[in-house]
Amino acid sequence: MTNAMQTQAPLTMTTHHCRECGEDVHETGFCAAHPNEIVDTIVSVHPLRAAVNKAEAYLREAREEQESALAAFELAGEEIPSSFELNSNEVLRVHEQDLENAKSALEGSDCPRQWALREGGYEYATITASSTEEALEEARSNVDRSNYSDCTGTLWIDVRVDCEETGERASDTVALDEDEPDCEVGETHEWSAPHSLLGGLTENPGVFGHGGGAIIHEVCLTCGCKRTTDTWAQTRETGEQGLRSVSYEEHEYTSDELDVARLETE
Repeated sequence: MTNAMQTQAPLTMTTHHCRECGEDVHETGFCAAHPNEIVDTIVSVHPLRAAVNKAEAYLREAREEQESALAAFELAGEEIPSSFELNSNEVLRVHEQDLENAKSALEGSDCPRQWALREGGYEYATITASSTEEALEEARSNVDRSNYSDCTGTLWIDVRVDCEETGERASDTVALDEDEPDCEVGETHEWSAPHSLLGGLTENPGVFGHGGGAIIHEVCLTCGCKRTTDTWAQTRETGEQGLRSVSYEEHEYTSDELDVARLETE
């Protein structure tokens, strides 16, 4: 997530076509059949966007005409005829309905439209996307663990996208696991579940029931770091249960305790 408001591509479509055969080469940038041919870049407006623009122009023109006529009546000191008010207001109503219909047609379409991105309830950017899922994927990809450096364990970050123009909205939750700390002794952690350190059932050490899941404890026999996995975790924000969280506790066990545990696992 970034702190500044951002706006991505304008509400237009850009395509690239081979001048020789007309093939759409947007993905590659060149035509395989005519690699030496010039590629034309064409910027166009989606038909649904064109309909919205047209409806907005008609409504704007009708309002300007009404304002001009009202100003003329006032300047002449004449009373505004009731028939004029009725007719001009009806014209505005028709154009407003046409605009509303044009915008409604955008919903669920592939026409580029603007979306507000929110993370943790905070609106931080405006982008252009052609669908709810495209906008939501952008919001998901913007979630960065480094923005939550003061937090430990697994985090669940709520993201949401809203299109004011169509009323479309969608949300999701992104899970951010805590970065696994480096093993201070070996190159990689040697995770194990020695009963002498973790307790629990002899046949299933380190595992304890928790709600509809379990809490699983493991220890690195190399550096003594403890890893805890909760398969029935819960978010504080929404109370949702049945999530998975992972947390770490470095230097949890002494070298003497690890020596005993190694003998147990051999």
